[in-house]
Formats: sequence, C-alpha cells, structure tokens
Amino acid sequence: MYYLVFVLVFIGCSLLWLIVHSPFGLVLKALRENKQRVSFIGGNVKLLRIAAFAISGAFTGLAGVLFCLFNNMATPEFMHWSFSAKPVIMSVIGGTGVFLGPLFGAAIFFFLEQVIIQFTENWMFFLGLVLVFIVLFFPEGVFGTLRNKFFKQGSK
Repeated sequence: MYYLVFVLVFIGCSLLWLIVHSPFGLVLKALRENKQRVSFIGGNVKLLRIAAFAISGAFTGLAGVLFCLFNNMATPEFMHWSFSAKPVIMSVIGGTGVFLGPLFGAAIFFFLEQVIIQFTENWMFFLGLVLVFIVLFFPEGVFGTLRNKFFKQGSK
C-alpha cells in the first residue's frame, strides 16, 4: 500500500506541477487575482471555474479513495467538519503560496499530532495554539516563510 500511495502522490504532484506551470495554470492564476480582467480578455470565467473545480474534485476523490483503502473502511466520521478542516489546516501550516507548502504542512501536522497525543488527549486544543503561533510568526506558512527567508535574500 505504501508504494501505491507513493507512486500515486508522485504522479499527482507531477500532474499538478504541469497544470500550474501550463498556460491553463497561468489563466487560473489570473482568474484568482482578477476574474473581471480574465473576462475582458475573452476568458470564459464560468467554464474556467468549473474546470478548476473538476480538477480539484478529481484529486480530492483520489485522496479519499486512497485513505479509505488504507483504513480498509469508510465511516460516517469522515464526514465530520473537523475531518474536512484538516487539509485546510495543513495548507495554512505549510503555506498556500508555495507549490509544495501543503505537502510539508501535512507532514508537520501529522508530526505535531503524534507528539501532542503522547502527552494529552486534548491534542486539538494544543494544535490550535501551535496554529495560532504559526499564523502570527510565519505569515506565509512554515515552508513559504523559510523559502522566502533563505532563497529570496540570497538572490539580492
């Protein structure tokens, strides 16, 4: 199962990298910044949003299938709001403005979860405190802030 997940995550990240750096990805970035300008240059905003939503849904569905295969079941607990908030929290921790930020955010999230669970059952409270610290002191996420600090300054 580990190798299957690893291969599918690698293929998924590669496909997303290609999408983000393609002309379609540039149009999606422009759409994120200003949808009115995209419509002025002839872009079909509604169709572009549907395409982005479909791509997002496909990758989310793949992640859900892999998670259910890993657990050998799907329970109603997976529909609770806290379960669906985890990817958002992971993205905030890693940094949403960096391509690999959410991936590193997921690793940090699971590491913190395992460390905090060893000390208390109220791990979500303490993870929330860590999240507040990260939002205050790492405004672009951990990975985004570190990348900007070490790699952007070196090029000046």
